Amino acid sequence: KSNIKHRTLPSFTGTTIDSVEVTQNTYRDKYTLVTFWATWDRESRERMRMLSGIQDSIESKSFAMLNIALDYDSAAWRRFVTEDSIAGDNIIESQAFCSPIVKQFNIKSLPFTMLVNPYTRIQEYDIKMDGLATLIDSLANKYDKAQEKKRAEEEKRKKKKNNKKE
Repeated sequence: KSNIKHRTLPSFTGTTIDSVEVTQNTYRDKYTLVTFWATWDRESRERMRMLSGIQDSIESKSFAMLNIALDYDSAAWRRFVTEDSIAGDNIIESQAFCSPIVKQFNIKSLPFTMLVNPYTRIQEYDIKMDGLATLIDSLANKYDKAQEKKRAEEEKRKKKKNNKKE
């Protein structure tokens, strides 16, 4: 567990249920909640429904959810995600537990959730639901404010530079 925290999210490519290709870079500059789950796992299905509520409660533009289903049955996955209106980007990893990303993180049970920071580093690993929305909201809002400050300083520098040219 300790050797996984702060590692970079590995490169990956997936196609969402809406046929949009996503990669590791899709989630750069966002706190991303990554959840591994499966339609055949009751606890996973419950977690996915709860996470949809969390997404609705977070107002930050610097937040995303990536849900990776470890399912062989794409029809069951598609049906569950659609009927239950599961929030976030939903992709299926048809290799299930044989998937390279699952092996890399040594995921042995589901559901499994981790929080990745805007620099694509794993900030929290195997996290539970208690206080999750508050944690994400706090982190994402701090990041939003820091980005606003950075943009304002950049604008100030540009103005100053343009004034010197005149």
